[in-house]
Amino acid sequence: MIDQALREFADNVCENKVMTLEDVARLREFALETGISTREEADVLIALDRAVKRPDEAAAQAWSELFASLLVDFVVWGARPTGFVDQSLARWLVTAVNACGGPTENARRAVAQMVREAQRVDETLLVFVMRGGVMRMRDVLDAPETPQCIKDAVRNASRAA
Repeated sequence: MIDQALREFADNVCENKVMTLEDVARLREFALETGISTREEADVLIALDRAVKRPDEAAAQAWSELFASLLVDFVVWGARPTGFVDQSLARWLVTAVNACGGPTENARRAVAQMVREAQRVDETLLVFVMRGGVMRMRDVLDAPETPQCIKDAVRNASRAA
């Protein structure tokens, strides 16, 4: 179920077809109170990212940062056990961000951040990241914050591909 405040926010932004800096600030306030707690709410954010224009660079930058932060918090830290992206969550995420013509630039950044922050991610997500041009294998392997188990999974996934 989608939180009423998020539903009203999305309806308003979609009606206007523009997300202003003030809209992003309003969403940030809502997110600080409740966060994103369901896949349906995350799907709303993914759809807003794809469908709504930002009128200027400040709004685009603020949205990009908030979008990535909310998705990473939900995917990596919101499910139990925290820090792990299991196969079910990885498949949902890949399907959600890949819909309607492929991932947006904001979705690519958010997924790359998930891979860097998570302690472990399912191979489904790693294959998506590497094949979809989200991150190069070297970026994953060379990042100091990438846990060893992720580096091992990347090497295994690249051998299987």
